This record gives sequence, structure tokens and C-alpha cells, in this order.
Amino acid sequence: MISHNFLDSIFKNTLIVCNLQNYKEYKYTFTDFVELLNSNNFKKPIYQTSVDNDKINEMMESYKTYPEFFYFKNKIVLAYVPSEQNNIYIMDGQHRIELIKNLNLINYNDYIYICCYIIDDENKMKLLFDELNKDSYKNHNYVFLDDFSKNLHNKFTEYLETNYSIYFESKKKKEAYRKTISEFLNSIVFENYLLKFNNFEELKRDFESANFQFNWTIKYKDLFNNNNKLFYKDEYDCVNSGIIFTLKNNNFNEYLLNRKIVPSHKFKKDKKRISKKLKKEVWLKEFGNKKTGKCPYKNCKNTITENDYSCGHIISEYNGGETDINNLKPMCYGCNNRLGKRNWIL
Repeated sequence: MISHNFLDSIFKNTLIVCNLQNYKEYKYTFTDFVELLNSNNFKKPIYQTSVDNDKINEMMESYKTYPEFFYFKNKIVLAYVPSEQNNIYIMDGQHRIELIKNLNLINYNDYIYICCYIIDDENKMKLLFDELNKDSYKNHNYVFLDDFSKNLHNKFTEYLETNYSIYFESKKKKEAYRKTISEFLNSIVFENYLLKFNNFEELKRDFESANFQFNWTIKYKDLFNNNNKLFYKDEYDCVNSGIIFTLKNNNFNEYLLNRKIVPSHKFKKDKKRISKKLKKEVWLKEFGNKKTGKCPYKNCKNTITENDYSCGHIISEYNGGETDINNLKPMCYGCNNRLGKRNWIL
């Protein structure tokens, strides 16, 4: 029989709602759950996808607007591999965990159910992950790989995390200039890149060769040394170190899949200054002679005044938008900062 000693030592038995031989379920408040997370470093399986910050923000807004809709999805699934140390893995619900942390910071304190499976081997844990994610878009590519490709995928993930994790984003963000490891892997897995290889060493050689050739063709280091303003600050370390497969502004993934693709990079453009005259014209177009107005970005309720507001691009400069009256709107500073390099979808 599997020993549950460690599991019993970290969870509150008074909060248990289901107690079976290989499955336990607990009902925790947000506050108790966050304390549990802070006291124990739960692990993430190597095949788990990266956290998406934009998704967490959407979930925050959804919870604040319709908290009752949280009740059908208020479960976190863990897997415990019995030992005398912390072998607890987050199998499903990592975005809900980040949501709960953020909600708890602003004094929301609802309930969450922790579903913990006690599993005695790695293969069964992978089966649980596959079962949980068969209808999940974010892990769809991995779940439906054959066993050999899954093994290559896991080795490739471990190789990237061990050698290049500092060059990737840790969490997925639309405005980021670098990919997460999951973003990088998902695109090449979807295009069946792994099926080209008989073993991991072949894959590794092909990948490293592609990075070298792409680097050599663009001549990143020379361009950076001559004019580093061609790049965004978040790209500096990658370009300096020759690690360009993490960058979003190039077509490395397409090149990796097809060496006939010509390498290209989208370089940083100089931001055009918005003159005082243009800024005034933008206000007049939106609000006329009014002294104050409501920030027009989405559902923002902030009030802006004719002497204190920001101008936001409808089509961002990053995406080729012009700095003229037809592509600018007045908005509050907070919304303009959040918009970043994204287009303002009206």
C-alpha cells in the first residue's frame, strides 16, 4: 500500500471532503491555499505549458464581474508521488492558482477544491496529464504526440530549460519580445518538426545548426555593435549571446522547419514624437471643447482632462501605425501603458 505520510503532513485533514486510497480532495479558502503554496514548492511537470499573463488578467476581470461562474471551475488537480520529500506536481489549474494569488492580494477569499491523486509511477502521471488535457487547446499538441515524439519533446524541453531558460520569457505575454519555451515548442510541434529525427542528438544538431546559420545570415552581433538601437532592450542579451531562437521579431521557427525560408528580422523603429499641437488636435477631435472626458479605451472609467492625458495609437507604431490624427486617440496613462505594442481594437 502506498504511504501518504508526507501528504498528510502538509494538508489540513480537517478540510478533507473525499478520502480514498489513492485520491484525496480538500476544500480550502483562497487564504489558506495561498499559505499552503507559500509553504510548499509544488513542482511543474516538464510537459506542462507556460503561464499566460494575459489569460490571468482576463480571468481576473471575469471573476470580478461574474464570481458565481467560478464555481464550475474551482478545482486544482495535483499528483503526489509518495516519498519523504515534496513530490507534488501541479497537473491542472496553474492559471487558476495565479488567479487565486492575485485575488487574495485584493482580499477576495472564496473557496477552491484541491484534488490530489496519489500516483506511484511516472507513466501513470503522464496518463493523468493526457486525460486532463484531451480537450485543452494549450496542451493539445503534446497530448496527441506518439510516445516516441513525447520522449523527444521532453528531452528537448529539458535541454532548453537547462541551457537557455534565461533567454526565454518565464510567462507568456502578448507584448513580450521573447517567447516562452512553451510558445517556441508548440509552433514546431504543430508542424511535426519532431518527426524528422530518430533520436535527440540528431534533433539537437539540427537545431543548433539552424541557430548558427540564421545568426550568421542576419549578422546580429555586427548589427548590434554598430547600432544597438535597432533592437529592443529585452532582446539585447539574446543578440549578444547569439541565442536568437527565443526572439519573436524574427522568422526563426519558419526557418527551422524549412531551410529554404530566407531569414528576416523586424527591427525596432524610432518612435515619432507627438507634438503639443497634434496632441491638442486629437483632444478636439474626440471631445470638442469639453474640459474633461471619459477615457475611451474599452471599459475604462477614468476621467481625463484636456491638460492631463495620454495619446494612444489605434494601430501601434510597432505594427506600422502612423503618428497622425487619424491614428491617435486621447486616453489615460494607465490604459496607454497596458496597451503597449498592441493595436487598439475599437
